[in-house]
Amino acid sequence: MTSNRGALILACCVWLGLVEPACAGIESIEGPIPATAKSPIFGAADAPGAALAISLTPFNYLEEEYFIRGTASAYEHSASGPKVLHANLPYTTRIIVRRPADPKRFSGVVHFEPIHPTQGYTGHWLVLDRYLMSRGDIYVATGVGNADKGWSGSPHQSNESAPVGSHSVTKWFDPQRYAALQWPEEEGIRYEVMTDGPTPVASSACSSTRASTSGRGFPMGVPCSMAT
Repeated sequence: MTSNRGALILACCVWLGLVEPACAGIESIEGPIPATAKSPIFGAADAPGAALAISLTPFNYLEEEYFIRGTASAYEHSASGPKVLHANLPYTTRIIVRRPADPKRFSGVVHFEPIHPTQGYTGHWLVLDRYLMSRGDIYVATGVGNADKGWSGSPHQSNESAPVGSHSVTKWFDPQRYAALQWPEEEGIRYEVMTDGPTPVASSACSSTRASTSGRGFPMGVPCSMAT
C-alpha cells in the first residue's frame, strides 16, 4: 500500500509533469529510509574512506533514500513498433535524492542519473556534485538493473571478492537494510523503471514555494546503463 507521503509524491509528480498520471507501475514508495552509522546508504555522498567523497553539510544539502516497488514490462522491436516481450514483472529498487535542505533554494532543475547496473556506479554525480549543489539543483539516482550475470558490459573476473550486479553488491554491503531489493533476470524493464525514477523528487519540489511546471530535468548516464 502506498503511504500518505508516497501518495503526495505521486500526486505532485503528476502535477509537475514528471510522469503520466498513471505513474506507470509504481505500487508503493517507502522512505526516506533512516540512515545511521550502523546502517548507512550504500554509495552515500560522504562515504567514509571514499576518495571522491564529499560532505553535503557545507552546501546545506540533504541525502535521502527511498525504496520503490512496482511492476514494469520489457519490450522488443517489431514492424508495427514496440512489442511487449515480458509484461508486469515485479521489482523493488532504490532511489537516492540529494536536495537543498531549504526547499526555497531549489533552482527548478533536476538531474536524473540511472545507477549503473554494475556495482552501482554514478559517475555524473562525481563530476557535477559541487556544481549542482552550488546552484540549488536536485540530484536523483535510481537503480535500473542488476548485471550479476555479466550483462550490460559487466564481465566477471576470476578473482572476484564481491558480487557484480548493482542490487547484489548493495545487498552484500548491508543484507538487512537492502533485503527488500528485487530485480528480475529480464534487464529490459529498466526503461519503464526509468520513467518512474524521478518520482520522489516531487516531494521536495512540491514543498517549495518556487516549484512550477516550468522546471527542467536532465537525464544522465553512461551507454552501458542503457544496454539490454
